[in-house]
Amino acid sequence: MRTIGTQKKQYSKKTLIAFGLSFGLVFSQVFAINIYRKQTAIKVDAADYSGVSGGFTRAADGTVSASFQVTNNGLDMKGWLLCLFESKPSIDSSNKLTNSNDAHPYSYSACKHYFFASNTSQTGSITVSWSGTSGDQKDNWTSSTSTGASGKTLKDYINNGTNWHLIIGPRHYNTSWGDSGIGAGSNGYWENCDYYVGALNEVFPSEDKDMTVSVQSYNGTYTGTNRSITVNVSQPSSGYTIKYRTASSGSYNLITNPTYKDVGNYTVYFQVTASGYKAYSGSGTVKISKANPTYTAPKGKIGLKYTSENQNLIEAGSTNGGTLLYSLDGSSYSTAIPQKKLVGTYTVYYKIEGNNNYNGVSAKSLSVSIYPNDKTALEDSILQANEYVSSISTSYPEIASVFNTAIEVATEVYEDDNKTVFEIAEARSQLINSYDSAHAQIADILIDKIGEVRYTDSCLEDIINAENAYQSLTDEQKALVSDYNDLVAARNLYDRLNSISETIGAIGEVTYDEDCLDRIMAAKAAFEGLSKEEQALVPTLYNELKFAEDIYNVLKLISELGEVEYSSEYQNALEEARNAYDALDSNEQGFISNYQELLDKERIYENVDNFVNLVNNISEDLEYVGTHNPEIDKARKAYDSLSPSEKLLVPEPSYNALTTAEEEYKELKVEHERKEIEDREAGVAIAIEGGSGIPDTVSIDINSSSNNNQNVKDNIDYQTIESMIVEEEAISSICEIKFYQEVEGQTVEVSLSDIEEGLTLVIKLDVPTDVDDSNFKIVLLDEDNNLIEMSYDYDPDTRVATIFTDKVGTFAIITPSSEPTVAKEGIDWAIILALGSVIAIGGVGYLSIKNKKNKED
Repeated sequence: MRTIGTQKKQYSKKTLIAFGLSFGLVFSQVFAINIYRKQTAIKVDAADYSGVSGGFTRAADGTVSASFQVTNNGLDMKGWLLCLFESKPSIDSSNKLTNSNDAHPYSYSACKHYFFASNTSQTGSITVSWSGTSGDQKDNWTSSTSTGASGKTLKDYINNGTNWHLIIGPRHYNTSWGDSGIGAGSNGYWENCDYYVGALNEVFPSEDKDMTVSVQSYNGTYTGTNRSITVNVSQPSSGYTIKYRTASSGSYNLITNPTYKDVGNYTVYFQVTASGYKAYSGSGTVKISKANPTYTAPKGKIGLKYTSENQNLIEAGSTNGGTLLYSLDGSSYSTAIPQKKLVGTYTVYYKIEGNNNYNGVSAKSLSVSIYPNDKTALEDSILQANEYVSSISTSYPEIASVFNTAIEVATEVYEDDNKTVFEIAEARSQLINSYDSAHAQIADILIDKIGEVRYTDSCLEDIINAENAYQSLTDEQKALVSDYNDLVAARNLYDRLNSISETIGAIGEVTYDEDCLDRIMAAKAAFEGLSKEEQALVPTLYNELKFAEDIYNVLKLISELGEVEYSSEYQNALEEARNAYDALDSNEQGFISNYQELLDKERIYENVDNFVNLVNNISEDLEYVGTHNPEIDKARKAYDSLSPSEKLLVPEPSYNALTTAEEEYKELKVEHERKEIEDREAGVAIAIEGGSGIPDTVSIDINSSSNNNQNVKDNIDYQTIESMIVEEEAISSICEIKFYQEVEGQTVEVSLSDIEEGLTLVIKLDVPTDVDDSNFKIVLLDEDNNLIEMSYDYDPDTRVATIFTDKVGTFAIITPSSEPTVAKEGIDWAIILALGSVIAIGGVGYLSIKNKKNKED
């Protein structure tokens, strides 16, 4: 940047610049001042005036002071007046006011602002001044005719530099005016006024300073950005104005700095002005040179493949300046993108052509290729097709021949580089279609081979072969199979037959339960779901199903028999189960797991039925036929041979009929024995009902005796019993019970256990009347001489004691010692009834009871 020095002008040093108003005396000085200041202010004289002299000074801080004198004035004066006007007065060629021919030089109403210097009233000569800080250097206008603003100082208007018009003169004295304004009318005049036309800062004196200014020029390359000079003003730091021009002469008519963008050399002229400073003028230059363009080179397209159409070889480049051109021969360039169609490698040239702002770039080149389209898939398909045609040529020669033709067509396309993707894809598609068609035809052949479905291994093998062939196909190949529905139907039918076979097989071992029944019913429902024609395909399955049903039916009939009951309905159920079992063949009968249950129930029913029939055979009119009644004995033996559970099945009427017959016959027997007793002195033999398990030949001897030890024959052991009782007790009565049996003509004593294990005797003893029945006990002296206290039931009304025992021996009644210690002579304990009940099944017998009296010594 070139800096232009501060401009300076030389003036004579003054402390007071006279600007007198003495009309003629001071004019040359004013003119000289105007020339000196190079200003154009014009002094205008009033038509009538007297001598006025004086002028303005400006202090170092810029404050204006003034001092004026009026002489030769005979009028009464009221102070000094300075007035500012906006409109310019009319003047003649002699600088006289043309609109004033008296002491009233100009319209008072046009005065916008006035300033009093003094309010002193006097005549003759008046000297008046304004100080820089005087209060009357304020704008004091208050007239209603004025629009001026108050509060400003004269300095404000001077510094403003506005083109105000100035009138200075004494104010005419008139008491009617007052101090508030100039007023109007005949009494209101300015006397001997001087007029100045122009800006106040041209009239009043000033002392301008030099500025400090520098300029910075621009020298660079083209960027597309506006460029200009830079003017730096350091003194003054503010309040200045810069104007510009582009011509070497003339006015500075631009208020903004002119700018340039394109390449060239430019000069800018400028001027700086500021109040209190001398104007500064200078210039700077803007130099813009051509730039080298920045560009993005074109790029060769990668992976171009043949399409049968022209293709752009490159991705277009770009530049920020100049024009990017392309060529395929290195000589003919254009902006068009180079194109080619056929497979090959091409050289593309490019360069940048420069312009006013940018330099050019020399030609460069790049290599671009158009490649054949990818034929890998087609090649793979051809290889696969060749392998496949070889694999089927023997088994399916006709299909292989057709497929060979498709391979040849695809091979021709494969060997030509200039084939489009579509053409390659179409060739491969046709080959694949032929390949798929060959597979589908073979699948159809295998499906046709199945023929009529049979439930055989060979049929299943044909179905599986066809299915495997079909499942190995792609979705496209599957769509070409015409007989697929036949394959599905064959598989479905075979699966149904197989499912039924599995369902029947799942029956497994036939058992009578819900699960087995469900399996049988499921198998039956599945089998019946077949048509008659389909059922005919699986006769063995029918036989297996019928076998399971028959077995289950017999198991069911047997299991549903439940607990045996003696009724015609139950008998019918037994017969139905028996008939169903007998209808099975020997192999089937072997699967009846509950057959023993049928046998057991039949045996139980037969046992009960046999008893009922035996009871029914007992004659209603009984006659004594001997110790035993065969019909009653057979019925009793049949009943006693029943198990406890079987006895519960016996109809109550049948059992009652037996017991009734037994009672009736017992009465016949007693009556018969009573008659026999009448003829016997040794005792009375009482035949009583013994119990099952006692042979007919067994008899019971009951020997009663006192303790006099006179019974030598029976030898009842009183002493042993007495030795075992306490002193307070005595034997009241005693009897002995023994079993005897005739063995080979000999009477042999038999123990109770030898007769039947578990036999229990029920013995009722008639307590003698002279025995105290309020406190006694019954004891047994068994065969091992063990004294056992027996339990008994005693009925005091009948004076009968009932003993339940499985032992025999010597029974004694023990009473307190207050009772007689021996049994009275001839007092017998009569056995009223002896009953036997046995757990095991046995025969029915008679008991021979002998009652022997004790004999005295």
